[in-house]
Amino acid sequence: MGLTFIILLSVAFSLKSTLPQYINEIKMLLDISTVREGERVIYNGIPWKVEKLNVQSILVNPDLRGGTIRMSLKQLANLHSRKFNSNEPWFPCKEGDFVVLDAGLGQYGQVVLASPESIQLRAYGGSIITYPTADFLQLNPCNISCQSFSVYTEFGIDYSLQDIETSEVIETFKKEISEQIKATHYCDFFTRIDVEFNLANASSLDYKIIAHFDGQAAKSYRSITRDLQKYCVNVCNTHNWSIPYQQLVVHTQGS
Repeated sequence: MGLTFIILLSVAFSLKSTLPQYINEIKMLLDISTVREGERVIYNGIPWKVEKLNVQSILVNPDLRGGTIRMSLKQLANLHSRKFNSNEPWFPCKEGDFVVLDAGLGQYGQVVLASPESIQLRAYGGSIITYPTADFLQLNPCNISCQSFSVYTEFGIDYSLQDIETSEVIETFKKEISEQIKATHYCDFFTRIDVEFNLANASSLDYKIIAHFDGQAAKSYRSITRDLQKYCVNVCNTHNWSIPYQQLVVHTQGS
């Protein structure tokens, strides 16, 4: 009797720790748990559609190459799914898209591989950069191929020109930069340009130039960024506007 009691006690303790798990898995199979078939779930930072709930469940991401994985009910137990809208993207980019990481401050390139494990970008010069997919998403990729994008630069003119109305400077920049863009290979995708007075800086009056393009110009993103500075210099040369440079002022104390 003592041995039987010990065995029964061991079974009871075992069931206490495992029974809730089994109950949860049974609820999943009945499609009444926290993860439901046909809904959207986040796993390893990536959204997945629960295609099929079974002992080996099927999760699918249609925007990734090889975007189908199998998961056990135990792995799904700690996840939560939700209903989704048909317009929700499954990934911020697809193969062939051009992206800029860290909101324009990081790497720029074309996506040549997008899989559940890694993302590969073809960078400047044709080199390939590989990111683990979860790390890539942490870099807040901006897909500039999707619809439209803008490129901006800051440019300063000398304080000797402060007598010129800011509105005159703005209109001159807008008109003449637009004309220069129309002579480029990406002119067909140019939509508009905005020029704003930005800051009375220490040694210059700074303006912000923002050029807007259709997403089809995405492959020229780097060229556009460089060209905007060149166009600003050309405008200054045409009108003999001085371009400031950094100056070091040394103060000496008299004896």
